[in-house]
Amino acid sequence: MSEQIPELEDLIDGGFDGDAAAASRLRERLRDDPAAIAEYAAQMRMHALLTWKHGGASVKPVRPAVAARRWMGIAAAAAAIIALFVVMMPRSAPAAAAAALDRMLAVARRGGDRTYVFSVLAGSRGIVVKGGLVSFVDGARLHLGPRGEFLYDSPLSDGTRRLTGSDGRSSWEQWGDAAARVSSDPGFFRHHIPGEREHFTLLDPAAGLALLRDGYEVTLDESGGSIQRLTAVKRRREFRGPREARVAFEKDSGTIVEMEFDGLPQARGGPSAVRLTLESREAHPPGFFSPEHHH
Repeated sequence: MSEQIPELEDLIDGGFDGDAAAASRLRERLRDDPAAIAEYAAQMRMHALLTWKHGGASVKPVRPAVAARRWMGIAAAAAAIIALFVVMMPRSAPAAAAAALDRMLAVARRGGDRTYVFSVLAGSRGIVVKGGLVSFVDGARLHLGPRGEFLYDSPLSDGTRRLTGSDGRSSWEQWGDAAARVSSDPGFFRHHIPGEREHFTLLDPAAGLALLRDGYEVTLDESGGSIQRLTAVKRRREFRGPREARVAFEKDSGTIVEMEFDGLPQARGGPSAVRLTLESREAHPPGFFSPEHHH
């Protein structure tokens, strides 16, 4: 038995247990390793035989030798079908997922104006802030500029809005009609924006995508036509960031049109799962990322 077989057995066991990372690695092995395919088929034959023997399968009484040959044939056919299904299923190999991620990274680094709208999928719709006010994530908008500028526009429970922005050189925050507070640190006021406390920034899509590449098991679903979907599952619990991320992007341009993050930390409240949907690619007016534009 080769040294790789125990690892393959672990991947097969993980796949049966619903481990997405193990299933992804198993698919990759079965694409590139004929010996792994043969071993996988043998494991499936054994699994089918054990299931028949101990699972109470009801068959018409026949002679033992005939029964053994019949069930060996059924098990072998089942194993071959399962192996073919795993190899041909629409989830792509990690190499294709990595290539898609690199393409999105290249587009994100080129910048451009975009506006995303937040939707809360699970957990609290907002975060309790000063004076008992709730700063809502649900319905908030994130405006991004081409050179690192951003504006996070969050509705407050008193009917006003909390604005947090940066022109790339300084940052500012404004509550309702009050005067804006300004800092020479471009990141000073951004700690309350979803993802910032987990060091998984949404304000710099290129940095966020780089974290997916480095700390997540990434798979690609190419079955959606012009829109493809990337799923990223965190490899290690101690790695900062959401438990799972799903990114939908245009196949031709690499532009992200939707992002979902599940398993956000709950130590300080707020949503546990959010979605960002691309609302606009129109250029923002001059001065949009400065406090004077909104006062």
